[in-house]
Amino acid sequence: MTNQSLLELKHHMHKKVPTNFNVTPLTPKSVRASWEFTSWDSLPLGVVIRGFKLLYRLRNSSNLFGTAIVWGNSTFSKNISGLEKYAEYEFKALAFTANGDGPSSSVLVVRTDEDVPSLAPANFIVASQTSTSILVSWQPPPIHSRNGIIIGFKLFYKRKGSSHSGYTVYIHNALTYNATGLLKYTEYELQVLAFTKIGDGPNSSVLTTRTRQDVPSQAPVNLRVVSKTSTSIIVSWQPPPLDSRNGIIIGFKLFYKRKASTDLGHTVNISNTLTHNAIRLLKYTEYEFQVLAFTQIGNGPSSSVLATRTKQDVPSRAPVNFTVASQNSTHGILASWQLPPTNSRNGIIIGFKLFHKRKGSAESENTVVVQGGTTLRKSITGLLKYTEYEVQVLAFTAVGDGPKTLIKTVRTAREFCKWNE
Repeated sequence: MTNQSLLELKHHMHKKVPTNFNVTPLTPKSVRASWEFTSWDSLPLGVVIRGFKLLYRLRNSSNLFGTAIVWGNSTFSKNISGLEKYAEYEFKALAFTANGDGPSSSVLVVRTDEDVPSLAPANFIVASQTSTSILVSWQPPPIHSRNGIIIGFKLFYKRKGSSHSGYTVYIHNALTYNATGLLKYTEYELQVLAFTKIGDGPNSSVLTTRTRQDVPSQAPVNLRVVSKTSTSIIVSWQPPPLDSRNGIIIGFKLFYKRKASTDLGHTVNISNTLTHNAIRLLKYTEYEFQVLAFTQIGNGPSSSVLATRTKQDVPSRAPVNFTVASQNSTHGILASWQLPPTNSRNGIIIGFKLFHKRKGSAESENTVVVQGGTTLRKSITGLLKYTEYEVQVLAFTAVGDGPKTLIKTVRTAREFCKWNE
C-alpha cells in the first residue's frame, strides 16, 4: 500500500467512541449492554458506520475478548448470554466502518447476577461423638460452583428409616455442627446444602452414622421365677424393649438372695441365654430375684424384685426334746416332743408318727399317726404291764417322712394289788 493510499485510509477512519456505555446484569448468565453514538455529523466525509462491536471477557483473564456484532447504525443495545454465573466481566464497545474498527470505549467491569450454588458442600463428614450426639463438618462448595455469596448452610438429619421429616438446622458463619439430643445407639441420615440469597443449592449425598452405645435405660422384661425342686428355682426373662437397649446387649446379671437376709447374696453373669437354673438353694425357703442387662458400656437398671419359695421336702432332722414316761393309771406311755429346728423342717409339718414295740421283740413296730403340726404329745395305751418298750417319733410334711429320733426306752407300770385286811 502506497503512502497516498494510507493517507486516504486514515482520512476515512473515524475516531469517535460510543458514549453512555452501560452494562446491566439480566440473569446469572446474561447481561444487556447499551450505548449511544452522537457523532454522526463529525464523521469524515464518506465514512459510514456499518455497526458496533461489543467486546467482553472474564476480568483478569488472559483470553482474547469475545466479540458480539450489532449490524447497522440504528441498534444501540445487545444482550450477551452464556456467561458464567456471578462472575466479573470486562466490557467495551466500538463502532466500525467498512475500513475497520474505531476506538473502543473505556472498559466497564460488571458482575453477572447471583444464582443458587450448583454443587453441594465438599468434604462432608459425620462422626458420632457420644450416645446422643453426632459431630458434622463440611467445606463450602468449590469456588466455581458457588454462583454467589454463600450466606449459610442447611443441615438435614433424621432417624434412618423414619417417615418423620426430620430436623433442619440453619447454620451461619460455621462449618461444623454438633447435633445433640439424639436417640442412643440409633442410625441417623444426614445431608447438607449451601445457599445464597437466591436460594438453596443441591443436597449433598446422604451420610449415615450411628450414635454411640450407652447403658440400657430399662431393665429386662417378663421376669419369671418358678420353683423347680426343693433346692432349685428356674428364672427366665426377655431383653429390655428395643428402644431402651442403647447398644448391643452382651449379657445379663442375675442377683438372688434369701428374703430378708442381710448377706450380699449371689450374682451370676449370663450370656447367650435368657434362663438360669439357680441350684443348691435352701429347702422351702423364699428367695428374691432381680436381673439387669448390660452393654459394653455398663449395667442398665435392675428389674423389680420378684420372690418365690423353693418346694417342700421331707424334714432333714427329727423332732427335738423327745421324752417318754410310763403312766401308772393306764399302764401306758406318754410321749412328748418339740418340732424339728426351723431350718430343718423343709416345709410345713403336718403331723408326726410315733413308733413303739417291746424291747428285744422281733415283732413289727406299731405306728400311731398324730395329725397336725401343733399336737406335741400322745399317750400310747393297750400295752403290757411292767414291760420295756422302745419308742421313736418323726415329723412329716406333704412330701414325706423325716428321720426318726433316737430310741427311747421306758417300762410300763406294775399292777399293784390291794390286800384285804
